[in-house]
Amino acid sequence: MQTTFTRIKKHEGYRKRVYKDSLDKDTIGYGFLISALELDKDICDIILMRKIWAIEDKLYPEIYRYPKMVKFVLVEMAYQLGIKGLMAFEKTLEYAKQRNWKKMSVEMLDSEWAEQTPDRAKELSDIIRSVE
Repeated sequence: MQTTFTRIKKHEGYRKRVYKDSLDKDTIGYGFLISALELDKDICDIILMRKIWAIEDKLYPEIYRYPKMVKFVLVEMAYQLGIKGLMAFEKTLEYAKQRNWKKMSVEMLDSEWAEQTPDRAKELSDIIRSVE
């Protein structure tokens, strides 16, 4: 015997990306209307963790040679900027490879990113500067 849960899944179908439903409304998942969607904090925490894990997988094995705090900063930058955006920080990443944390931290701040989100960029740069 089918449950309401399984019937709705069957009839709605699952889509991992936003799509237009039959009324041309943005929808995702099992027919979740985006404009009406509310996400509880615990669901957002799960989504965030999965996104972090996916970023770590994409940056592996490069980031695992670095100290823990450097890894954390690079993952956070990739979360905000995307992997491609992080890769545009060529000098920053080169200083990371050289383990020159002071120059890396300065280079991070010489960017459009630091102008757009100065508090976040400074905090992350300070973390890198403190690495020994």
